[in-house]
Amino acid sequence: METDCFAANLYLETYYDERFRFGITVSGYDTSLPADEIESILRKHFASCGEMTRVFVNTLDDIAYIYFVDQEGEDKALQGDGISEVGGWRIEATPVAKAEPKPNMDIPPPRGRQRKSRFSYCNPAHCIMMADETHEKIMAFKRKRGLV
Repeated sequence: METDCFAANLYLETYYDERFRFGITVSGYDTSLPADEIESILRKHFASCGEMTRVFVNTLDDIAYIYFVDQEGEDKALQGDGISEVGGWRIEATPVAKAEPKPNMDIPPPRGRQRKSRFSYCNPAHCIMMADETHEKIMAFKRKRGLV
């Protein structure tokens, strides 16, 4: 029970972390390069857009996630059509998907209740990217309490 509460709070803390509020996805880079080299190249390319809070290079789906401190950084990274040349690559930047409430127009609300918002939902990319780190924190919590 205590571990479940810790894990839930940790997930919510990650979910609402301000460092992941403004982001882009990048595709089209050379996937044969090591992730740290790709990260370095992308950091240099997008440095003029503004301060970055985190860069994830996902080698499984060939998409990098870059997060900025503010909306201005995200906007600059997406200027024009989002396509640019980097080290001989043609990369494309798009906004990171965000869950937004949508009115539930299909199902009427129960009698006497107001219509609630419905969310198109998936785990935010940063929560998935930080899953290993989150797991390590949960395991450290369990070890500290002698649960493993």
